[in-house]
Amino acid sequence: FNGDTAAANALDDYEEGTFTPTLADASGNTIAGSQSGYYTKVGRNVTFEINLSVGSHSGTTGANDAQVNGLPFAVAATIYSPHTTSAGSMASDVGRGVIFQIFPSTSYGKFYGNNWNTSSHVSVKIQDFGTAGFVRISGTYIAT
Repeated sequence: FNGDTAAANALDDYEEGTFTPTLADASGNTIAGSQSGYYTKVGRNVTFEINLSVGSHSGTTGANDAQVNGLPFAVAATIYSPHTTSAGSMASDVGRGVIFQIFPSTSYGKFYGNNWNTSSHVSVKIQDFGTAGFVRISGTYIAT
């Protein structure tokens, strides 16, 4: 504060915690595996880390887009944010160059990747994940 004691400049909202994200298809059917999430919230700014290990796809629709549900806070209405993503043991070439996109007014995000065969961006599908892979995501977004 550099000597400033004005109440308007005080940090009045700081929070750290954990959450349980889920890797799912667009219908909400989840993929088995372990999930963990950590966040720090300062004001409306949320910084997060998600770790997902991918297991059985049983009960999911492979051709559906893959998404992560359960972000700790709803995203502000006008924010689109790509985030750092690391994906290992993907079952297809789309695993290279994957980004995670969070959508406004939601608590989820979807994966997009580069199809090296066609040089285009594509939605990552459930079938693109191997059954022993992992996904790590870190990023920041503005909450409502």
